[in-house]
Amino acid sequence: MEGLVISGATEDFYCTSCQEGKLSKKPYHAVEQKRKYLPGEMSHVDLSGKMGTKSLGGSLYFMLIKDDSTGFRMVYFLKEKSLAGNSIKEYISFMKTQTGNKMKIVKSDCGTEFVNTELKSYFSKKGIVHETTVPYCPQSNGSIEREMRTIKDTARAMLQHKNVPEFLWAEAVATSVYIHNRTLNKQSSEVTALEVIMKKKPNLSHLRVFGTEGFYHVPDQKRHTWTPKGRKCILVGYDGMSSNYKVYDPELRCTIVVRNVSFNELHSQERVKLEVSRHDDSKPENEIDTEPEDENIDGVGHIENLHGNQPELEDNDEGAELQPVRRHPMVLRDRSTLNKPAWYHALSAEAIIEPYGYKEALESPQADKWKVAMDDEMNSLIENKTWNLVKYPSKGKILDCRWTFKLKKNPDHSIARYKARLVIKGFRQQHGIDYDETFASVCRYESIRLLIAIAAVKNLAMIQCDIKTAFLYGDLNETIYMRQPEGYEKGKDLVCHLRKSLYGLKQAPRIWNERLTEVLGKLNIKPTSSDPSVYIGRLNNTLVYIVVYVDDMLLMSESKHTIQQVIEKLKIYFQLSVCQLRSFVGFELDVCPEGIFLSQKG
Repeated sequence: MEGLVISGATEDFYCTSCQEGKLSKKPYHAVEQKRKYLPGEMSHVDLSGKMGTKSLGGSLYFMLIKDDSTGFRMVYFLKEKSLAGNSIKEYISFMKTQTGNKMKIVKSDCGTEFVNTELKSYFSKKGIVHETTVPYCPQSNGSIEREMRTIKDTARAMLQHKNVPEFLWAEAVATSVYIHNRTLNKQSSEVTALEVIMKKKPNLSHLRVFGTEGFYHVPDQKRHTWTPKGRKCILVGYDGMSSNYKVYDPELRCTIVVRNVSFNELHSQERVKLEVSRHDDSKPENEIDTEPEDENIDGVGHIENLHGNQPELEDNDEGAELQPVRRHPMVLRDRSTLNKPAWYHALSAEAIIEPYGYKEALESPQADKWKVAMDDEMNSLIENKTWNLVKYPSKGKILDCRWTFKLKKNPDHSIARYKARLVIKGFRQQHGIDYDETFASVCRYESIRLLIAIAAVKNLAMIQCDIKTAFLYGDLNETIYMRQPEGYEKGKDLVCHLRKSLYGLKQAPRIWNERLTEVLGKLNIKPTSSDPSVYIGRLNNTLVYIVVYVDDMLLMSESKHTIQQVIEKLKIYFQLSVCQLRSFVGFELDVCPEGIFLSQKG
C-alpha cells in the first residue's frame, strides 16, 4: 500500500466508533449433554402466545415446562399470562410427589409472567434458584426454546394433515406433548420420559391418527329408546395419563372424554370437513353449556364449550376492527332487513337454558327479560297483599323461598313469554301444624276431548284464559312465616307473615280451587259431579262450559258475547289474560270451518 502512513499504532488499540458500527453477537457454544441433576430438580419453562384464535376453553396462551434430567414435558393452557405463576406451583408440587426430589432450579426468560413478586416470594420460601436469561437472548435457554418449536411444529402438522379447525390448537398441542412423553428421542434414547417419572412403561397400542373421524357411544341415560346410540366425532387427543380418548362433537361443539368409541381408520388419510363460524367472546344463544374444568397436566385440556375461529391478529392490531372481504362482484341485499324463518326462532328457544336460581338468571344472556318477569311477579304479590313484613317471631318456623323460571312456548316452540315464579319451600311444612287437607282436582283429558267434540258438533265459540298468579287469591287459615324474596329484601330483621296462599305451599292448590269454585258459584256456574274441574251454568239463558286445569281455563258457549260477559265478571275477582286459542294443556288446536283438529307432540 502506498500513500498512507500509520504512526503510533499499538496492538491494544480500541476503536469506539467500530464498536458502535460493527458490534455483533457473540457465538453460543454447545452445552455439554451430561446431566448433573436428578429428575424433578431442574426445569425449563417458556410461554407461547398471544394466539390469534382462542381455544375451545378461551385460552390464548400455553406454557411448556420441561424437566432437565428426563425431558418430561407438561403443558398448561392459560387465558391470561398472569395465571402462569399458579401453574408453575402446581408443576413443582406434582414433580415432588412423583419423583420425591425437591425442585432446585427453575430457568426461564425475564418476562413479567415469570419475574414478579408472587413467584419471587414463592421461590425464596422454597429455596429454589430462579435463573433468567438475558433480555432478547432466548438462545441462552435453548433447551426449552427447541422443545417449544418441536411441540408447535408437531401440533401445526397435525392440524394441517386432517384440516382440523384452528380453534382446536390446544388439543393438538396437548396431543403433541402426550406423544413426545411416550416416545424415545435423542435425550431419552433407552427409556421414555414418562417411564422415568411415573415408573410405568407406556403402552401405545391405543394411539390413533389425530383428527380421525369416528362415532362415540351415547350412554343409555342420555338418550331415548329409538335415538341413535352413536354420535359422530373426531379424535382430538387423550385424557391425562390414561388411555381414554378425547373427542370433539361437531354438533354439541365441545370436547368429551370417552372410552367406547369406534374410529374410521379405513379412511384415516381423508381430511375432516367441519363447518366453522367466526365468533366473539360471548356465547351464541344456541350453544349447549358444559361445565368447564381446570386444564390439567401432560397436555390434557378440559371440556370446552366456546366454538369459533378468530382471524389471526398481531399484537399491535389487537383493537382493530375486521372488515368484510368481498370475494365476488355480486351485490347482496342488506342482511339486516331479512326476516329469520320460524324454525330459527324455534331452535333458538330450544337452546335457551332456563336458569336454576336468582343469581344464575341475572348472569344469563337473557338477564333483562328474567328481571322483568321477576318484577312482574313481585308487583302481583304486592297488589294481592300476599304478606305483611313483621319482625322475626320469637316462636314459629320460618320457611325459605326461591325463584323458579320457565319459558312459556307457542305450539311451534317459539318463545311466548318469560315467566318467573316465587315459590316457598313447603317441604318443611308439618301436617296438622302448617297445613291440613291438600287435595285439589284438575280436569281429565277425556273431559277436554269430549267438550271439544261437543264444541265442534254444536259450533260453539271457544276462548282460552289464563289466571295470573292464581294461587295468590286464596286466604290462609294457618300462621306461616317466610324469608324475604332474594333480590327484593327490605331490612335484615324482617320476615314475611303470609296472608294469602303462595306457590309451593302444600295447601295452595286446594285453597285456589275452593276460591275459584266460590267465585264461579256466584255466577251460577257449578262443577259437574263426574269431573269437578268441568263447570256448567247458564248466563242470559245461554249454556256456558268451563274447563279448568289449575290456572288455565277454556270457556265454551253458543254466544261469544256470553263468554265475554263471564270474563268481565271474573276480572272483578282475578287478574286474567285472554290468550289466542292455539294450545291447551299440551293439546294443539286448529279451529277451521271443517272442524277442530287436535294434535299432540312429544
